[in-house]
Amino acid sequence: MSDDSHFFLRDHWEYDPTAPKHVREDAGKGIGTKSLHSGFHPYQNQNDFRSFTPPLVQSVTYPYETFDKIPCPVYGRTRPPTNTVLEERLASLEGGESCITAGSGSCGQYHCHGSTPAPHGSGSGSCTAVYFKVPGR
Repeated sequence: MSDDSHFFLRDHWEYDPTAPKHVREDAGKGIGTKSLHSGFHPYQNQNDFRSFTPPLVQSVTYPYETFDKIPCPVYGRTRPPTNTVLEERLASLEGGESCITAGSGSCGQYHCHGSTPAPHGSGSGSCTAVYFKVPGR
């Protein structure tokens, strides 16, 4: 495996119920700190981008030299940097382990129903632990 194999190993849709639960590093911080700083770490990338505001990445394709050395991200649908920041912030604010965003309601329903494992032998699956939080209600 190449040095950049981490991209293929961090599939955020993969779920292992036997794995220990991830405790977020910002679990004890306030809502203001989480909403401003979760998901983007400017001190780790000072040489690349010197700002506390995450950049808006408008690209969906990214160059790489060979298939053995694929950078992260590769293609815009698999985790573009701007969506990654949003997902990390939402997960932090809600106290969740991770978050998946979708571009439409149909896509969100597909993520919900298409990624839920079906009970053995039933041939179908459903979401039982998904809820939607509507602000102000």
